[in-house]
Amino acid sequence: MTKPDADSTVPPRWLEVASTAEIQRRKMIVVDAGELDIVVGWHEDRPYAMANICVHRDRELARGMIFQDRLVCPGHQWAFDIDNGYCRERDRWQPIYRTELRDDMVYVDASAPISISSETAVAAPRSASESAT
Repeated sequence: MTKPDADSTVPPRWLEVASTAEIQRRKMIVVDAGELDIVVGWHEDRPYAMANICVHRDRELARGMIFQDRLVCPGHQWAFDIDNGYCRERDRWQPIYRTELRDDMVYVDASAPISISSETAVAAPRSASESAT
């Protein structure tokens, strides 16, 4: 298993996405971040964000669905963990991005994908209490 590429030296570039109510209503919103689109979604009372175009066959993940804490690509059903972007069946990474809640608004840091360690990717699924944080 390899780690996704990321440059932690890049300063954050926070983009306002929408209110929490709007994201909850729509489930997923695509954000134009310049050279790429980021899909920002809402699952179990918290936002998540990843590159909208699937690393497998360039399909739009915003057209997919969440199943067992994973965003399933509508093309060939690759399923990426929303916490770390890892598809364990294919040992591949979908770039993920930091999100932040401020005054009931969701923001995404479009500067660079998050760097995830191998240990994080294979960690046990979140408990109900962890998903509330």
